[in-house]
This record gives sequence, structure tokens and C-alpha cells, in this order.
Amino acid sequence: MNLITDNGCFKIFYREPELGGNRIFLSTRTATVMDAVAEFNLIKGGFDTPLRIERYNFDGKLTDVFNMDGRYGVPRRKDMAYSL
Repeated sequence: MNLITDNGCFKIFYREPELGGNRIFLSTRTATVMDAVAEFNLIKGGFDTPLRIERYNFDGKLTDVFNMDGRYGVPRRKDMAYSL
């Protein structure tokens, strides 16, 4: 039985509205895209920004890329052939 599992992480790229510039939010304890976005909303909250969400597996390999028009938008999977 494996007591410790590493499910990888999500990197959320967003634009900071007050100071400007691109920022990264790292979500390491969530299993789904929507859970990672919910954690981002809870911790950062209060502003609307387009999001780019990258999913990395436990080996550090990029597995999925999603784009969202805003914090409450619908995630759209981006084709991996054109994402890098």
C-alpha cells in the first residue's frame, strides 16, 4: 500500500491587475483543474483575469494545458502539439 502519493501539480498563469505583470500560482494539493482554480480564487480572489493552467505529472512532465477566459469561465483544453 502506498501511503504517500504525489499527483503532480498545476501551474496557473495570470495577470496581476494592480501592479501589472504576469504571475504564477502553484497548486500542489489538488487533483482536478477546477479544484486548482477554486484554490486560486480562494487565496488570490477579488479580480478577474484570463488564466492559463498547466498540469504537470509527478515526474515533472507537462501533461495538459487549459485556457480560461476568466476565473469563473469554462476550461478549454489546448492541443499539446501547439502549446509549447
